[in-house]
Amino acid sequence: MRFILSVCLFFYINSCLNSQVVNIEQSRLKSKGKNIFGNVLLDIKYIKNTKEIIQGKSHLQLQYANKKHILLFLGNLAYISADHQSFLNSGFGHVRYNYVLSDRWVNAEGFIQTQYNEIQKIGNRSLKGIGPRFKIIEKDTIHLYFGSLFMHETEISLNELDPAQTLWRLSNYVSLAWKIKHNISFQTISYFQPALNSFSDYRFTNESMLNLKIFKGLVFYVKFSLLIDTTPLENVPESIFSFSNGLKYQF
Repeated sequence: MRFILSVCLFFYINSCLNSQVVNIEQSRLKSKGKNIFGNVLLDIKYIKNTKEIIQGKSHLQLQYANKKHILLFLGNLAYISADHQSFLNSGFGHVRYNYVLSDRWVNAEGFIQTQYNEIQKIGNRSLKGIGPRFKIIEKDTIHLYFGSLFMHETEISLNELDPAQTLWRLSNYVSLAWKIKHNISFQTISYFQPALNSFSDYRFTNESMLNLKIFKGLVFYVKFSLLIDTTPLENVPESIFSFSNGLKYQF
């Protein structure tokens, strides 16, 4: 039981650590002709044997699209405890607005985000950003986008003795989606977020996924995530990575 719990915690916590920089590209939904669309997930588990385990997670994804206006909302909560000891307690809310300046090549983006993460010692991190999003390539088999946003950040540590940190960052991202063959596709996105007053203070994250369609909607995937934060809070590592593979069903 202890081994199973340890394995579950390892993969679950690593997943949440790597979500420190929220991957918005995978959350941009396709409308299929609808103005409002999205999905909701709620998962609560209670296990009682040699240990009392409580695990819960929720996810809300909602998008509104109307002509040149696109509004995206994301919400996520995650919690896990064993014998009344908390191993994970995190969550975030994200609202992003896009205005199509040119159907060919550029949008204007603005967003606000708030998050907390007990493992990373983040009591509250508040973000606000605005900037352009460029279409580099948009074809049937390959999509390439680039964004560069000015971002204001306020971070409060769980340690009450640590002062709140406020600074401006430049949030740059490159997103690639490539349909290699009819049954093979590759997606990758990288974020680089340096502080404007010191480029040695930065966050870099990459999330890459290779998908292999086995049969109809059944897909085998391989996923790699990397997070580098040159100025993490106390007792939090500078770099975190994870590797996973599995099956998913799309419909």
